[in-house]
Amino acid sequence: SDLNPCILFLTFHIRPFAVVVDYSTHQAMQMIHSYTPKFNIEDRHRVAIAVEHYEPYIDFDELLRRTTSSDSSFNEPGTIKLEDLKQI
Repeated sequence: SDLNPCILFLTFHIRPFAVVVDYSTHQAMQMIHSYTPKFNIEDRHRVAIAVEHYEPYIDFDELLRRTTSSDSSFNEPGTIKLEDLKQI
């Protein structure tokens, strides 16, 4: 590989948020942006795997609090209310 040994070490041992590809940054971003995942609700096996993976990370109480608030979907307890913010 033409990569610096330090970069290779970081890539495989530290697990940074980096992707090593044979494309320029611009090309890679275009490819990521235009990618359409092939996922549909009828694919029960893939849906089940996705649910298994993501469900532990979802705080359903917080999700319900944010989506049922009469003030704003993003009000945090103790912060300014939407009506007060509108008056500023």
